[in-house]
Amino acid sequence: MPRLAAVPLSATVILLRDRPGGGFELFMVRRAFDASFMPGAFVFPGGRVDRDDGEVGAICAPIDVERLDGRLGMGEDSIRSLLVAGVRECFEEAGVLLADGGALRGEGASGLWLEERRAVHAGERALVDLAREHGLRLAIDRLEPFAHWITPAQRSKRFDAYFLVARHPDGQSACHDRSETIDSLWTTPGEALERHGRRDFPLAPPTFRTLEELAGYADAAAVLDAAPGRALPAMEPRMRVIGGELTMLLPGDPLYPPEVDEGVGEGEPTRIVSRGGCWVSERG
Repeated sequence: MPRLAAVPLSATVILLRDRPGGGFELFMVRRAFDASFMPGAFVFPGGRVDRDDGEVGAICAPIDVERLDGRLGMGEDSIRSLLVAGVRECFEEAGVLLADGGALRGEGASGLWLEERRAVHAGERALVDLAREHGLRLAIDRLEPFAHWITPAQRSKRFDAYFLVARHPDGQSACHDRSETIDSLWTTPGEALERHGRRDFPLAPPTFRTLEELAGYADAAAVLDAAPGRALPAMEPRMRVIGGELTMLLPGDPLYPPEVDEGVGEGEPTRIVSRGGCWVSERG
């Protein structure tokens, strides 16, 4: 699907780590209740691609542009900007810097890195300057696209969002930023979905559906191994009220516009329905 020029490109990062005893966890933050987008919801760290994200190529790890272009359908500059935005947003919202070399010594969100994180988040300091000063190379090669969602046209604030998976680096500590996000936790996909079903873990439909997909993997390695081979159809829900229930129709649903070529896989849910205060997946 071609890029929607009027919809800002954004990167969402799903940090993964193994759980002692088996399985894996992922890091989620809770958006502030006064946020203009998804207030109070639990989300993965992320945000829109900034112009500066395209100006750091010299300090980035090399990537397979041809392979990623085949998956994303965008040129090298856009691919690099997307991945750099993922690194930056992960640093701003989770306090985790995906980088190698130099002065990075696993201090995470404390001391020097807490101040650097604050400055980058506030727009007072560019990520490229931070990397050069501390002799870092941004590890954009550790990020792999996992899913692609576009905010419905009925929403006033829209994003063309790629969900990227990455392993949480050893020696760093993830934590919410205490401004845009007010809480954070490590959780398994199953635990997050169970809490959502109990109506005490608000989720947006793309986050809900992505958690359902992640719940099918045994460990972090399985997610990271599978991600490069996943299809990335653009999931742009169509909002409808069906039987009195708010419904997000996905490409491939019988009621979705037929001119869209790509859709969900065979046997997968084609709609997400708001029922009793939480989301549920169904096949139309």
